Amino acid sequence: MIGPKFREAHPTSSLNDVVAAYAADLKAHGIDAREIERRTQLILGSKPALEADYWNRFYLDPSTKVNRGPNAFLVEMRNRQPGTALDYAMGEGRNSI
Repeated sequence: MIGPKFREAHPTSSLNDVVAAYAADLKAHGIDAREIERRTQLILGSKPALEADYWNRFYLDPSTKVNRGPNAFLVEMRNRQPGTALDYAMGEGRNSI
């Protein structure tokens, strides 16, 4: 990511400077101009949308090293009776299933 490196090298730069450098980096890597514009608008306009976009691209990229199979624990829990809460972050000694 260019942001932190750019900020370190140019501590007085504005967000627009960082975004312009990021866009130039994307262009140098052969990213389509429409995609560059889409990403820069996300950065400048909506942090939640930017975050969602990042993770969507991360998980949709076939080269990402991530387990794409179902979570075994949640698969095991799928046959529980409706109305019973599943505390996925159960603390030690708690059995609230």
